[in-house]
Amino acid sequence: MRILQVTHRYPPRNSAGTERYTESLANSLLALGHDVQVACAEKDVSRADHSIIRRVHQGVEVYEITNNLFFEGYEETYSNPAIEEAFASVLEDVRPEIVHFQHFMYLSVGCLAQAAESGAKVVLTLHDFGLECARMGQLLHVDGTLCEEVSFDRCGTCLAATAWNQPAGARGVGKVLGAVRAVTGLDLAPRITGLARKSRAVKNSGTPVDASTQKHWASAAEERTRILMQTVQEHAQHIFAPSQFLANRSLALGLDPKRVEFLPTGVQRAEGQHVGDGTLTENLKPAERSGPLAVLFLGTFVPAKGAHVLLEAYGRLSPDQRAGIDLRLFGPKGPDPTYHQSLMDKADQLGLQIGEALDAVAVQRALEGADLLVVPSIWLENRPLVILEALAAGVPALVSGSGGMAELVTEGRDGWHFALGDGGDLARVLGERSLDRGGTRSLRPTAPDLPEFDDTVKRVEEVYRELLHHQEGRP
Repeated sequence: MRILQVTHRYPPRNSAGTERYTESLANSLLALGHDVQVACAEKDVSRADHSIIRRVHQGVEVYEITNNLFFEGYEETYSNPAIEEAFASVLEDVRPEIVHFQHFMYLSVGCLAQAAESGAKVVLTLHDFGLECARMGQLLHVDGTLCEEVSFDRCGTCLAATAWNQPAGARGVGKVLGAVRAVTGLDLAPRITGLARKSRAVKNSGTPVDASTQKHWASAAEERTRILMQTVQEHAQHIFAPSQFLANRSLALGLDPKRVEFLPTGVQRAEGQHVGDGTLTENLKPAERSGPLAVLFLGTFVPAKGAHVLLEAYGRLSPDQRAGIDLRLFGPKGPDPTYHQSLMDKADQLGLQIGEALDAVAVQRALEGADLLVVPSIWLENRPLVILEALAAGVPALVSGSGGMAELVTEGRDGWHFALGDGGDLARVLGERSLDRGGTRSLRPTAPDLPEFDDTVKRVEEVYRELLHHQEGRP
């Protein structure tokens, strides 16, 4: 089969959960003998907007559409004719039989219609709440509070304070950066865009929203959801949801239950697990370890992932409780340098260090030497890969007790829960674990309910074949 996987970002420059899932699926399908390509977006102000860069990653050809967020109107953030024109050239080149959308943020919802009109079968996997939430699909208001239910009136206050495009002067800056890159090879774009984000964050913080502005943005959010839902209903022939929580929520939106399938992401178990080299934590069997608990945070340093909640909780512990914990935090920097610096400052005050992102091998090593993984996300996560990896490695998890996280971790069997976003409650559970290190180490989840990733790939492949066979009139 000729298969095009479509996602908002793709490794190696971006390696969060959706990107890693798409990478693993593409690689697995390629290994099964399918012809697999990937289309994604990438922001690079030193390159021409909407230009396409072709590259190869782990044997998979990747079409990278440049989207620098030079939007004139908000609707271009989700329905963008220029992006669709670029995507049309990808479809023409690949001529896929299956187009599987993992995400269309930074692309355009119209790409689904284009894929269907090309004759391909269209599949969609929902990785977040993007159909109903106009701000990053995380149900998080710009003020940091959770939106358990979407109210478009509340969306009006959120979008009004959200930076959704690059400032007008960025186009000119991009041309200069492009010239510098062409002559010297230096890529100054990340530094410049980081400064721009910091400036906009300061500008937008605390700005009051008047009634007229709120009404405008509430209408914009409602129109976005209407268009996205209509397009998905018309063109997505099969929809996967990796958690039952997200599947139920999507059905409540009005998606066709005949096309929505709960397909849990399977676990990729490492072959020949690596022995720890001492750079993280000594690799001993849990029963053999003594001393402080090896507690890990593995995630991108963005507010939604809640590293600040974990640092707050650690800061609340008593001296004896802290002495019972060896806390390590690793992950890639997020797009907000101000937030990242606040984490660094807090960690320094607490005598902790924040490490950089770990590759797949280093993640496995870290988990082999860990006693507890903490996932303090403040949004209703879908099915975090890091929890799957921890459970597969026999490491219990302490997670925010909501959404897909609570669905994965059964209290007392796989780990523990705490109240989402509540640093005090997280401190309570961490303190209990630090004073009962033997009990913590004795809880080793076997992940009996987790399918293998190969099972996930097998089911995806089955759906592809079923859709194609139906088209050909086969029984």
